Amino acid sequence: MALDRQPLPQLSAGAWQLKERGIEVAAVQVWREIKEQAVEVARVAQELADRARTWLDRVAERAAEQVRDVVERVAPADAWGEFFAAAAPGASAAAEGLARDLEAERRLEAQREAAEREARERVQEQERRAHERDDGHDHGW
Repeated sequence: MALDRQPLPQLSAGAWQLKERGIEVAAVQVWREIKEQAVEVARVAQELADRARTWLDRVAERAAEQVRDVVERVAPADAWGEFFAAAAPGASAAAEGLARDLEAERRLEAQREAAEREARERVQEQERRAHERDDGHDHGW
């Protein structure tokens, strides 16, 4: 399925009134089909984004594991600590600060992603309710 869709066509007042009375006209059928396609495109796009994010997380974790393995094979962890401590007084504190900053950044990113996911879910719920209203209720127009 392509992640592009046709714009939702405008319905004339007459076509909308016929739709509300339960009379199907070609313009209303086209409008419904395009609206359903838009919902499906949004769902597929979200699924692809979720899969891509999961894949990137796995790739990043594997890369981090490989880096840790290489570092451990080159020299023991204690030797690195001694090296950095001797090379630059205060380097250990700087490394700890960097680690804290990175962790804080990861938490903020996770919170941002959660907020975006909740916003997308709210929009999808609103669209679903609007779709149900459009399909089953008389708006009095």
